[in-house]
Amino acid sequence: MSALALMLSWSVGSVAHAAPSPAEVQAALRVFNDHAVFALPQLNERQVRSLLAGDVVKVMDRPGGGTGPRRAFGLLWTTASRDEMWVACQDLHFSQNASIDEVSLGLDPPDKAVWYGIVDLPRPFSDRHWVVDVWNNHGMASASAGRAWEHPWRSNPGGVAIAKDRIEGGISSKVTAQRFADAVEMPANQGAWVVIALSDGSTLFGYHNASQLGGNIPEPLMVRYVQSTLDTTLRTMEKRAREKMVNHYVSGHRPIIGGDGKPVPVFPR
Repeated sequence: MSALALMLSWSVGSVAHAAPSPAEVQAALRVFNDHAVFALPQLNERQVRSLLAGDVVKVMDRPGGGTGPRRAFGLLWTTASRDEMWVACQDLHFSQNASIDEVSLGLDPPDKAVWYGIVDLPRPFSDRHWVVDVWNNHGMASASAGRAWEHPWRSNPGGVAIAKDRIEGGISSKVTAQRFADAVEMPANQGAWVVIALSDGSTLFGYHNASQLGGNIPEPLMVRYVQSTLDTTLRTMEKRAREKMVNHYVSGHRPIIGGDGKPVPVFPR
């Protein structure tokens, strides 16, 4: 199926119970990459077959083929819907990683934010912290007729220095001034959540991150760690979407903004 044919199939809505074909998956990824902030690796035939068989497909690369930090990328195919998977990774009532504490430093409504984060590393390593700009790629949503959503982030230069006064002022009970002072700033942190609806209502759901820890931790160690956690990260979000979000994101919940900049409709009780 060509990228154009995929776009036309999206425009007429979902086809009930039709299984996605490998060609549709490949075409969906090409459409995504045409409008992405961070393009995804194009999967080969073996990887697509593995994906549709229920495996988490993992790829290591350098985004854009550049010389920056290597990226760990994971992709999952699920019968959960686009909206279910999106709210699962966006709802602030749930932690995305138990070892990371995050603090909002600013919000530019409806869906652009600045976040400070700090990860608790085991001794003898010092904690790492960072500040990232986070937003939704509205151009992606528009160009794909709302089927593909991207939630990217990248390092905010000088952001950690700006966060210092806020942390010392007590903005977070979990991040003390001493913990902030002892942490090492990460030189690079960028990535994205990826949600792509297919023609049968199933979803491609992905996560990728390219980071440098700096200090005395070599980059290959960090990349291997992120890659090793991709299965757990994606499976946890899928389980949350299926078992919790359909009963949690209901009437009365604060709206969660979708990749198109509009509130995701709450689920019926």
